[in-house]
Amino acid sequence: MRYALTIISLLAAAALSAASGAGPAEPVAVDTGASKKAVRAALGAPTVSRGTVRNDYGQVVEVWEYWGSASADAGCWYYFIGDQLVQRSVAGDWGEEPQRIAATLFSLGDQVDEADA
Repeated sequence: MRYALTIISLLAAAALSAASGAGPAEPVAVDTGASKKAVRAALGAPTVSRGTVRNDYGQVVEVWEYWGSASADAGCWYYFIGDQLVQRSVAGDWGEEPQRIAATLFSLGDQVDEADA
């Protein structure tokens, strides 16, 4: 029930933001651990899939970018490993981001995925 209320709140906030013409200031609060399907349900299709990077720990990280759902000046990046959202952040310089991803060991839920480390 709590999850359903969270999704409803996110959809209402996205609708109000779209109606006001505001763009994203910060990432919309989709909980880490959410599936791609849950993120799409809350935010719709990503504006662009930025890319996929295999980091130094063997994790394959996919980055989705959204514009126009939460800042006027910045987009938001959502990072997935497999079907799980592991991080979200305000979009920055994509030219530098693959190197940062490559050096980061992302946490999967409450555990760190060290199987490939």
